[in-house]
Amino acid sequence: MNITRATFVMNETGSDAVTKAATDLSRDIERCFCAGMKEVENDITVSIDPELNDPESYFIEVHDDSIRVVAADELGAIYGIYYVSHSFLGVDPFWFWKDQELQLRECVEISPCTIESKTATFKLRGWFVNDEDLLTEWHDGGGKRNMEYRYYAQVVDSETIDRVCETCLRAGCNLIIPASFVDVLNPSEAKLIEIAVARGLYVTQHHIEPLGVSHFGFENYWRSQGENAEFSYSGDPDRVIQTWRAYAEKWYRLAGDKIVWQLGLRGKGDRSVWTHDKGITEETAGAFITKAVGEQWKIIRNIDKRKIPPATITLWSEMSNLMSRGVLSFPKETIIVFSDDGHTQIMQDDFYNTPRRIEYGYGVYYHVAYWINGPHLTQGTDVDKAKREMGKVCAKGDTAYAIINVCNVREHTFGIAAVSEMMRNMENFESESFRIAWAGERAGKWYRRLVDVLPHLNEDYVMQDGYLYNHIARVIKEFDNGWEEEIWSVERGLVRNREDLLVLLKKSSAEISMLLAKLDMGAYPEDAKRFHDFSLRIQGGMLKRMIDALVAAYEGRFAVAASCIRQMLCERMDAEYGKWENWYRGDKKENWSRVLSQIEDICKANT
Repeated sequence: MNITRATFVMNETGSDAVTKAATDLSRDIERCFCAGMKEVENDITVSIDPELNDPESYFIEVHDDSIRVVAADELGAIYGIYYVSHSFLGVDPFWFWKDQELQLRECVEISPCTIESKTATFKLRGWFVNDEDLLTEWHDGGGKRNMEYRYYAQVVDSETIDRVCETCLRAGCNLIIPASFVDVLNPSEAKLIEIAVARGLYVTQHHIEPLGVSHFGFENYWRSQGENAEFSYSGDPDRVIQTWRAYAEKWYRLAGDKIVWQLGLRGKGDRSVWTHDKGITEETAGAFITKAVGEQWKIIRNIDKRKIPPATITLWSEMSNLMSRGVLSFPKETIIVFSDDGHTQIMQDDFYNTPRRIEYGYGVYYHVAYWINGPHLTQGTDVDKAKREMGKVCAKGDTAYAIINVCNVREHTFGIAAVSEMMRNMENFESESFRIAWAGERAGKWYRRLVDVLPHLNEDYVMQDGYLYNHIARVIKEFDNGWEEEIWSVERGLVRNREDLLVLLKKSSAEISMLLAKLDMGAYPEDAKRFHDFSLRIQGGMLKRMIDALVAAYEGRFAVAASCIRQMLCERMDAEYGKWENWYRGDKKENWSRVLSQIEDICKANT
């Protein structure tokens, strides 16, 4: 079978989501092939065979003049289509984010064969588009967000979120949380859900949005009713339950059987429930959360007509402690989701201490990206560590669900791709082979080295860009408050005093400089040179400037710290080429421009 520019993709499934994937394949064919070869009648047909028993499965038959993709269901058909694109045409699942440039050919010859899919390691597996400050501001047109939260003023535009959903599917995932704090009563935000479902993905909710209700959504709902209400499950449960019901009904109208419900009870802005609901204490939280989850389950059972609607509860932060103390109880069939510590990317104690019970399913929430002290504007996932931690999850049999925090996607494509592959096929994942496949043997090693040379407070606690930003911000704050010398804190590990910390930072800066000096554009794969340059040279340079700025700030050399940040802001503009224009316009979570302004004010005040 010769695939050429004239090859036609025929969707016989009747599914609009499959049509979207088939259109993607047609576009891939157009990108891969030039005109020139004599046109022949050869088609790629996609169909569904309901007698195939394994959900999401497919087989591909390559004949002399045709390719048949036969699937058990809609998702199986989509994965079969993308298999043809990735394996036969050589289109990278992350082609959009990697700026993949394909060399035009006249045809690709595929020998007759039959290919059968394998069952994925995790049943539900997906991406959480969280802390997406760059995505929200990259392009206008997504619509306004109505929330009192300074980091998000508008919704990610439709074309961008569609690209995210396409890549999520190409990576073998079937689930997405398309944004933080989605308020589906806002049509612009509801569109995010519609786009994901139209792609064939399951949708679920942030762990602070049970039934789709964040505190911001609760306030918006009652404001629309002409009231300024404060979320208090302990003081006014009826009002809270009414809001849950209204949002659950809207979610079900939008997504129907594609919903995986989120259960729980947390405070505003991803904090513990007792920080905002003063009628709840840490001691009584377990009972209140258990009761709230019971109410949520009643609403779900009334709205969702599936025999057992899938539902999760995420043990993040204080939820982990409450679960390990044995004070939480959930409906049968709930999927209990353990999480890693975002600072260290290792599983928390409750993962080890919680007895598994047969009436529950279990899963994992893992941070490829993490705002606050983790990797946010630069990559920072150690693939070997991720494999170790995900391997522990699989060894426990906690494979009902897995979701990874992907942030703004572009910075973290390497880690996202690696952990997505683990979710799909953990048994055959091998870190070094993946690195080589991702960037070639020479450049692949640099992805590991870039993480290795970051300042390590201990084996697992790494000073990522979020850590560097927060410590510079802290130095500035303490200086304004009359800073003297000892304002830093040593959190754990190798650092015992200020001198140790500075030695560690300077050593890391020097190692990054050596790494950058050895980078060779000739070692980058030809089809994605600019992407690998962004991932290694530009991100490595950003990290070095951040480290140097923190060292200078600790030593009171604020003019030098300001110079380092100016250089970083200038150099990162190299990443705003072509379609990536305005990429850093939304840098609001770390907001290095604001930090620079604050340091410049200190310099002016001391001249």
